[in-house]
Amino acid sequence: MKKLIIYFVAFSVVYLAALYFFININYFDYAKMASDKNDTLIVKYKSMEEDGPSWYSPGKDSLGMFYLEPIEENLIIPEEDLTNIRKFMLVGSFYYDEGIPRYYEMKTSEKPEEGRVFRYKSFKPQK
Repeated sequence: MKKLIIYFVAFSVVYLAALYFFININYFDYAKMASDKNDTLIVKYKSMEEDGPSWYSPGKDSLGMFYLEPIEENLIIPEEDLTNIRKFMLVGSFYYDEGIPRYYEMKTSEKPEEGRVFRYKSFKPQK
């Protein structure tokens, strides 16, 4: 009987850990390696109610929708700028692999889909 209880507790702990791992964003979801080549992109924000990429580059349809990730946390584009300006010039580079940005704020309880991530080191609002 004791063994059965121990197995049940161990199984429960492993199950809950796996459930937490697959529901929440974790280290393995982040994009890992950015290109050394810097690009300058004009990007626009598209407000979305679901989690997922919400940025695109007008005239560059081949890029599709993508995420943004600042190189430092203090470079995060302010929320009020997203609603008022919506268009920015960024300098940075894309990660080689897909993932989720490190400073991503989830809008729903579901883990967002992985996508292309543009890591920027500067931004300037555009008109």
